[in-house]
Amino acid sequence: MSDIAATSPEPAYLARLALQRLPFVAVKDAADFYDGRHIKQRRLLVLHIVRATQTPVLIHAEAGMGKTTILQQLQRETARDLRFCTIDSNTSLHTLLQLLLSSFGADSDNSSTDEALEQALKQRLLQLRNLNIVPVLLIDDAEKLANDVLAKVQYLLSWQNEGKSLLQAVMTSQSETLVNMFSLQKIDLPILDAEDIPAYLKLRLEAAGFSGDFPFDEKAIQRLTKLSQGKPAKLNQLAHQHLLGAKKTSPLYADWSSIMAKFIRWSPLALVALILIIFLSYQDKINRWISPVEDSEKELQIPELVSQSDDITTVIVDDTPQQKSKQMELAQRDELADLLAEIPTAIEHSETETETETETETETETETETETETETETETETEGDLPPQTKQALSQPNTANTAVISEQKAVDNQAAKSAKAEAQDSDWILSQKPTDYTFQLMGSWSYKEVTEFIEKNALTGQLARFTSLRDNKPWHVLIYGVYPSKKLALSASNNWPAPLNTLPTWLRRFDSVQNQIKDKGVSRE
Repeated sequence: MSDIAATSPEPAYLARLALQRLPFVAVKDAADFYDGRHIKQRRLLVLHIVRATQTPVLIHAEAGMGKTTILQQLQRETARDLRFCTIDSNTSLHTLLQLLLSSFGADSDNSSTDEALEQALKQRLLQLRNLNIVPVLLIDDAEKLANDVLAKVQYLLSWQNEGKSLLQAVMTSQSETLVNMFSLQKIDLPILDAEDIPAYLKLRLEAAGFSGDFPFDEKAIQRLTKLSQGKPAKLNQLAHQHLLGAKKTSPLYADWSSIMAKFIRWSPLALVALILIIFLSYQDKINRWISPVEDSEKELQIPELVSQSDDITTVIVDDTPQQKSKQMELAQRDELADLLAEIPTAIEHSETETETETETETETETETETETETETETETETEGDLPPQTKQALSQPNTANTAVISEQKAVDNQAAKSAKAEAQDSDWILSQKPTDYTFQLMGSWSYKEVTEFIEKNALTGQLARFTSLRDNKPWHVLIYGVYPSKKLALSASNNWPAPLNTLPTWLRRFDSVQNQIKDKGVSRE
């Protein structure tokens, strides 16, 4: 949804573009229907199959492709040789026969039995066929019909007279499970391509009263084409957001940007940790490089020496070989004693170097912890200026935002499980916290149209409606949801289920809605 908080009862672009109503909403008349080259081809093909064959038609496409719209357009362009009856997933077995009789111009009695109603319907279908009029049953979301209703439809389509079916049908569905059940002719709806999208946007704007310069430039068209993937429902939502001034980022791009930001933030700490791990893994080799004297001393084997306190026999002979041998032995003993005296000093020096290295490692780890604490304090100071909800989200792991969204989705799902919601009134709106946010779903001059909008879209949850003056006439407005912050509101709206996630909306603070009620609010007439 849009991240722009509206301060007026309607989007500002309505007045700026001189529009009479919202352009990208449900199609209400033939002027809103975009009959592009691909869509027109499918529409004419459906009419040809209905007139020339006995095979029912299945319009197969995923949600948001305009299946319901093309059925409505078929009914608007009713020809003299076609007669239509439309049913949906809420049609029951008994009301099915009543609808068929009334749509095809036959009298029906509510007190009649199903057998009598079937007989009257069959008689009326024979009359229409004799007048060369093809009765056509239009079924929207056929896979959602009850099993007994589907079985009854299959039975009615099997009625024949002189080898011709009395009743034709055009169905829409997201699945192909009905193809084998009804022996249908399947037709796929195409997406809007790069050439269709500008023409589609221009037609919807002109139908709403637009007559100025086209507000979508080439860059905006490329962005809408990429994000909508050619689906009309998604294109309507994105075009509405663009006119509001909001640009919604692609989910894939948003996820990649978030990953890169986190990588850049934590990469220095990861680099320090990697260096520390490598240092610890090769500590023995590094120690041998730094202190090779220690290794030499380990390999040096010192023979046992005669203690200097031992008695030494001295033979005094004038320059005899025996005297020279004794003198050489004493000289070697003194040399070895001097070597022993030097060995403890070398060992102590090596131990001192080892202790120095240990202190250096300790200081390095202390500096690393100090840097980490400094980063944490900096982040804490930055978060100090944020709202409480944002502080709480930042204090959690990387999955905190997902938890907040899941919590909001759980609340929405709980509301959806309850019975059909009734919209609250102005008193409920005035009792809300002014700084909270809500979404405005629609506005209309007709109170009944707001009610039909709620029922058609099966809206549930925190709904509220109020009435205020606009151009000195009562203007009925429908709002949805209560969110403590803009961030939570936008996060929740991105996970709304269909059809709520396809409706054009704009985000408003409750104080703007409350001021509108206080300044221009009136009681419903």
